[in-house]
Amino acid sequence: MRAFETWLLAALSLALLIVSVPHWRRTRWLRLSAIGAVLIGAALSLAEGPRWQLLPAYALTVLLCWFSVLANSTAAGGPGPRCRLLALSLRLALPWLALSIALPLCVPVFRFPTPSGRHAIGTLTYHWLDPTRSQAWTADAPARRELMVQVWYPAMANPMARRAAYLPDAAPLTAALARIHGLPAFVFGHFRYVMSNAMPSAPVAGGQPAF
Repeated sequence: MRAFETWLLAALSLALLIVSVPHWRRTRWLRLSAIGAVLIGAALSLAEGPRWQLLPAYALTVLLCWFSVLANSTAAGGPGPRCRLLALSLRLALPWLALSIALPLCVPVFRFPTPSGRHAIGTLTYHWLDPTRSQAWTADAPARRELMVQVWYPAMANPMARRAAYLPDAAPLTAALARIHGLPAFVFGHFRYVMSNAMPSAPVAGGQPAF
């Protein structure tokens, strides 16, 4: 899992632990844990990007905020229907937490193994268009021959450089992959967050005249 995903699930687990202990749920810790989960969820969406596997965690964050309000009103009014509703909601929240953890683990934004060679990896992508040749595989008369080419090469190491996306234009590819398997188009949407080990437009590695 990604960093903010781990933090969000840890915050939700801690919050439900607080809710499950009657003495703790009447303290400010429940309110603080709810605020923390909301802030982490917002940071996750902005910094790492949302994905459908986290929908149960987002829903649990909303439920946690409701827990905070309900626990405060229950503490003020004493035992009653709201207390029983809180207990029932807690029983439902625990398996929901398990689902919130299981989905991102089973369908992760995966990482590729770190290359073991002595050089870093650079990559360049070219879009070649030949205006003098018509496209033979389309009925569109003005279309011309075009070709996408991606090159990988030994590059100078730069740990701070950004990494190239595994699928730079992921939406059409993931939709086609889902269609092949008879699944909804969004199922493989998290592939757009997968990064490769290559650095786009990185300087070529030195030490020898050619590769």
